[in-house]
This record gives sequence, structure tokens and C-alpha cells, in this order.
Amino acid sequence: MSIFSMLHEGSEGSGRDNQQGTVSAKQYLGLETGKSYSTPKVFLAYCLSLREIELKDLEVIIRCMNERLRINRFTPERPDKIGKLYSYLNFTRAYANETGKLILEAGMKELLDDYINGKAIVTFTLTELIDESKKH
Repeated sequence: MSIFSMLHEGSEGSGRDNQQGTVSAKQYLGLETGKSYSTPKVFLAYCLSLREIELKDLEVIIRCMNERLRINRFTPERPDKIGKLYSYLNFTRAYANETGKLILEAGMKELLDDYINGKAIVTFTLTELIDESKKH
């Protein structure tokens, strides 16, 4: 059991600790019931703050999570040159790996933790997240 789980045992939402749950774009943004990670306003601001290469990496990472690929290596979180926390992820495919830098803001750190621990099944794409964010 993780330290986080020990601290939050019995608190609201702890029933999901050992269960996998699907996460839609609306759930991620707190627009439907279930665990939310961000809000439309915060997520759009996050996307707008990313450089083009970071946005492309985010698209790759979310696609890999959506395909339920295994992460075979990731770097511990660390700050980049401008102070944003990030982690590099390496996903396993049959004949090659896909990698990307994930900026750990707007709920991405929590989503990554849940994905790594088998608690979240990602059912959205980056395009769906952006579209839902723009609607609200």
C-alpha cells in the first residue's frame, strides 16, 4: 500500500483504490461523475502554455494510454529549464517504442500515477479533451 493510500484510506473516493475505472474526456475535466483531474479552463491554459513539441508529445502519450500500452521506462519528475515539472515516458509497442515528455500539470501527474497503478483506463484523445474544454 502506498503512503498516499494509507493517508487517504477511508476518505471520499478511496473505494477506487484497487479498481480500474475508465476515464472519459468529460470525467477528466470534471464534467461528469467520477474522478476528475482538471477543469476545462485549467486544461486549456495548460495546452496553451505548451510548446509545439510538448503538445505533440502530449498527443502521443494520451494516444498510447488510450491504446493501453505498457510504460517500460520513465524518468522521475524533474523541473525543465523554465521550472515546469516533467517526466519522460517510454511506451512499448511490438517492434518499437514511443517516447514523449509529459509536463506534469493540469492533472497529468495524477492521471499518470493512476495509469501506472492500473487505476485508470484512458478512453479519450487529446482532440476530445480540447474540444470538451472549449465547449465550457
